[in-house]
Amino acid sequence: MILNVWMVTAFFLAGVGSVLALAMAVAGARTIAAAMARDVERASDRGHLLVLVVATLGLVRALAWPHFYGVLESYVPTLAPQGVMCAYGVTRVQPELVLALQWAKPVVLALLGAWLVLVAVDRRSDVPTFQRPLLIASVPLALLALGECALEAVWLASDQMDHEVSCCTQLADLVGGSVSRNVSPLALAGFDAPWKTLAAYFALGVLVAVEALALARAPARPPEPDAKRRELFQRIADAYAALYREGFAPISGSMVKQWIRRGDPTFTESDHGFRNFAEVVAAARGAGLFDVRRAAAGAVPPIESLVPARARPLPAALRRVAVALLALAFLAVAQWAWLDAVAPRVLALPYHHCLYEVVTRAPMMGVAALATIAGGAALALAAALSFARGATPDASATIAETARRLERAAGLALAASLLIVVVHVV
Repeated sequence: MILNVWMVTAFFLAGVGSVLALAMAVAGARTIAAAMARDVERASDRGHLLVLVVATLGLVRALAWPHFYGVLESYVPTLAPQGVMCAYGVTRVQPELVLALQWAKPVVLALLGAWLVLVAVDRRSDVPTFQRPLLIASVPLALLALGECALEAVWLASDQMDHEVSCCTQLADLVGGSVSRNVSPLALAGFDAPWKTLAAYFALGVLVAVEALALARAPARPPEPDAKRRELFQRIADAYAALYREGFAPISGSMVKQWIRRGDPTFTESDHGFRNFAEVVAAARGAGLFDVRRAAAGAVPPIESLVPARARPLPAALRRVAVALLALAFLAVAQWAWLDAVAPRVLALPYHHCLYEVVTRAPMMGVAALATIAGGAALALAAALSFARGATPDASATIAETARRLERAAGLALAASLLIVVVHVV
């Protein structure tokens, strides 16, 4: 075990994270129990506590992620006698454990962030859509976070002084001339010069950022209805939400009409320019409020039910999936481009292809790396939300707006990361 300030701080963050993960598991289990007992007040109170614990846990693990790379850099002088020359060499001491940590940290942080985003969607909607799956996911997510904290504690406490390792560049390699300036699959694909690698990296990055910002633009809306029709659509949406809260399912157009007439016995479709309520439902569907679900074969009675429209029409959702896949491809290209061309330029060492040294010696490059990963994760979540169907029309609109905000944030984050890299390599 190597003892220094960085290691002690990392142990502290892992310990705090473990306590918070256990608290999250307990709070999640107790909230589920209260919800199953239909104790609404207690479930609400425990739900608020659960959100607070998850947010705090996410903050602690967000601090622990970049701090982990500071720990790697701090171990270099101590492990230098064993052949370590940079942070990459430290990762070769226990490569399987370090690799698991490097994957676990962003995965846990992304899942915690997605959980909190969906909670925010529910809180901004008139009826929560994701409440049940979020509660169910809280316990396994807490256990996953606990496992990540425990894994880091095991690595910090392990014996790292009895391993001979090789770093990314050795003196014998330099003397023999065996080190290639291109050590990634990009070279095999024809990008065998730094300028080609950087051109591919920036072209793909700009494309993803521009597409993300284009997706974030508000979609074309159908013609705005007149005031009386807007009022009618709002009454329909409110009636549907009330029926949903009362536990009715499926909800048909006639049920919505009956609910409206309970509050206003004088209600008639003709006052709004319709001959019957079927025309009202068709108009609401055209305005993007509802879809119509056909009755199952053999159902008695064979009544069509109303369901809120999806957050995005299918073609638009598929476009978002394509952009999210493009963003994930950009993450892979960015990794190899940084390895091939960015690291040697930033470090001013033509044979030093070390990502760890880039993010530890140039902190703003670490910010660029975080922005790139966060942008890709945000686009993936936005694509998933595009297929979601809210519990009510208001919830579907909230989901669509959240997806647009994620796409806007992703586009700005990717653009900022590209700008940071430009500043460092030019």
